[in-house]
Amino acid sequence: MGLVQFYVDQFGRVKAIVSKKADKLLQSSSANFGQAEKMLEEALAIAPNDAETNLAMGRCQLNGPQRHKAVEYLLKAHKADPSVPHVTYMAAYALQLNARWKEAIVLFEEHLGSISGTGSGSHVQSR
Repeated sequence: MGLVQFYVDQFGRVKAIVSKKADKLLQSSSANFGQAEKMLEEALAIAPNDAETNLAMGRCQLNGPQRHKAVEYLLKAHKADPSVPHVTYMAAYALQLNARWKEAIVLFEEHLGSISGTGSGSHVQSR
């Protein structure tokens, strides 16, 4: 099995599956950043709107030398499929790291709403 495999979903969209080996590479250390980034760039060239691949690239960028690049990928992943586990939280986290506070708060509240079952984050009180 390769690091990233592709398939066509029921709507004719090209989707990607990041393998466990690739996921481990992304988690192991920033020393693997270049290898992981190259692999994910190739995957995004084939499936540029795939939520899972954009999430993986966002995580890769967060662990690399230019963390600000993560925002683009994580927001794209969130837009493509906000139901992907952790994508809303990761996008909010990347926005926070880039001092985009208001946008980060909106996504953190969305994340809290999704885990609390309210769906809107309305349980979070504004100050």
